Amino acid sequence: MENTKKIILYVFLSNNIKKNLYKGVSKMADSENSLEENVEGSYYVDDSCIACGVCVNEAPDNFTMNDDGTHAYIFKQPENSEEEDACTSALESCPVDAIGDDG
Repeated sequence: MENTKKIILYVFLSNNIKKNLYKGVSKMADSENSLEENVEGSYYVDDSCIACGVCVNEAPDNFTMNDDGTHAYIFKQPENSEEEDACTSALESCPVDAIGDDG
């Protein structure tokens, strides 16, 4: 239990430090490095994904992990406002900015 609290705190602090360091700097995934598994559409995951699973937790109807667990990808583009909000949340929560939206 104690290790879980430490991990959650580390992720929270890491994300906040990162966001403060990059405040005003626009960083996003590179569509030129989009993973082959992504379905065609505006959202995609690029090859900088670290398989943390945040996007799968944020938008499970749209993101999944590949078979060997080395990265996530988008298996279904959002089809309604709820899924669009979830995908936007996944994009904003990605710790390495591996999710892009060209829409």
